[in-house]
Amino acid sequence: MVKIKAIIFDLDGVLVDSIPAHYEAYKRACLDLMIKISKDDYAKTTGLAWQESIPIFSKVKDKEKVQFIHDKKIKYLESCLNKSKPIEIMLNFLKFCENKYRLALATSGSEKSTNLLINHLNIKKYFNAIITEKDVKKAKPDPEIFLLAAKKINVKPKECLVVEDSDYGFEAAQKAGMSCLKVSFFKEK
Repeated sequence: MVKIKAIIFDLDGVLVDSIPAHYEAYKRACLDLMIKISKDDYAKTTGLAWQESIPIFSKVKDKEKVQFIHDKKIKYLESCLNKSKPIEIMLNFLKFCENKYRLALATSGSEKSTNLLINHLNIKKYFNAIITEKDVKKAKPDPEIFLLAAKKINVKPKECLVVEDSDYGFEAAQKAGMSCLKVSFFKEK
């Protein structure tokens, strides 16, 4: 049996219920282009990188407009952070693991939105490495993000436990040869 030496956490849906904040910020950004988005369409993209999710929930295919929506969303996110709520049981688990394991954060979120959220939660200090979408070429379900996290915290993939909430993240962890704990704190519709 392999000993777990590191835990790699996803952010959205694992440490923080940020979906309402992200949705509100995206809703405002899309309205700047006179586009209405639905919660249901947005929910279908959970776990995808923004480059993949925006064209799905907004129906915008133009790369410049997709970038515009993302940039506007980041500007609106800070004023929407009050809609995000920490997942207390997971923050307690994170604190419990602090001196027992190497810890990394691996999220498909952008560096800016990740920094806003981890500063809002005051959890940056717990991580030995933070990996965001800017650090990888391929998003989840590709294993690149988790393999990079393991490399940055100097552990073998098989020595890592990934904590994820999305099917894409779970699949990426399996492809990376890592154990994965899939959590679900929100009722499926």
